[in-house]
Amino acid sequence: TEKNQSLGGPNSKSLTFSEAIFGDQANFRSTESSLEFDPLMQVALRGNDDQLLAMEDVDPDTPVLYISPNQDLKTNPIVPVINSAGVVSEWDIRVVPEQPVLVIGQNERLVKVPKNSNARIAVEEPCLQSATPYFSDGTNDYYFYTDAFCGGGGIGGTPGGGSGGGTTGCDRDQNSNPDKLDRAKFDSDYWFDEAEGWLDGKPEVYYILFTGASQPHLAQLPPKSLPLVDRSRWKDCGVFSCNPEWVYNINLEMFNWDPQLYGRAVVVWFYEYDPGDSESRTSSVSVKDAAGNTQTFSRTWTVSNNDFDLFGSPVDFCDDATGSNLKIYTTGRFQFGMTIDA
Repeated sequence: TEKNQSLGGPNSKSLTFSEAIFGDQANFRSTESSLEFDPLMQVALRGNDDQLLAMEDVDPDTPVLYISPNQDLKTNPIVPVINSAGVVSEWDIRVVPEQPVLVIGQNERLVKVPKNSNARIAVEEPCLQSATPYFSDGTNDYYFYTDAFCGGGGIGGTPGGGSGGGTTGCDRDQNSNPDKLDRAKFDSDYWFDEAEGWLDGKPEVYYILFTGASQPHLAQLPPKSLPLVDRSRWKDCGVFSCNPEWVYNINLEMFNWDPQLYGRAVVVWFYEYDPGDSESRTSSVSVKDAAGNTQTFSRTWTVSNNDFDLFGSPVDFCDDATGSNLKIYTTGRFQFGMTIDA
């Protein structure tokens, strides 16, 4: 099909292939005249998580859905779908198709970072200082998501063993090893789908760690992304329903908790990343530690305006953090466990 050839014919709703991929060229074409594509667009295979195929096995008759980056799918869930004959119709994205479809939409694996430092998402800066852009144009740098959010950790698996907590004092008093994010899961299948629908593929979950430190650079630590794993790893589906599933052995180093520096309580706040413009968010959380002292965290931070808020949870220095008795925290939308190597 030619780039500017009309799809669908004169007697039906029609758009060009170029429009189907890029939308309005005034919005999506790079300022570089030599480039005629948006680096944040992609073609991906989507559908029922348990029925997805490899791209090389895609049927030639597989329909193509187009998701405009400007469309608010919450208020307008109807998108154009193009069949192999070039006929354009509509699809309600609230319905998961029985057969896989190809989706032209925004690439969440890349993070667009303006070259103008005043327009950057400030919280990313510590991660970007040691990262190399995958692609650059005249206005923006494009980083892999895991680089922009200091990604790391394992790939998930079965629960790891441990030696259990100490008999006296707090687990974290027994050694000086760093805290690690050990496991995570969504609180319900509802929150999983709200955070990352079937159209979007793997959830890009990251967290921001807020501490009681008096120094600004220690009061809010750089964000870190959880390992990217398939959607099926986050849930266990039976014949009639799906339930959240733990992703184990994440093994993502968080920080070395020195209570003299960070205080005896911290707050871990989670988001699911979606591309967008910078937006400031503010939250205030009061935490009472094991000694009965109340600490209030009032923080303002910057995220993408499309990021889905999974909320946060306080963590106390003396919470169990080793072996099978490590404490599980819930934000109401997301659950996680932190551990230290005994």
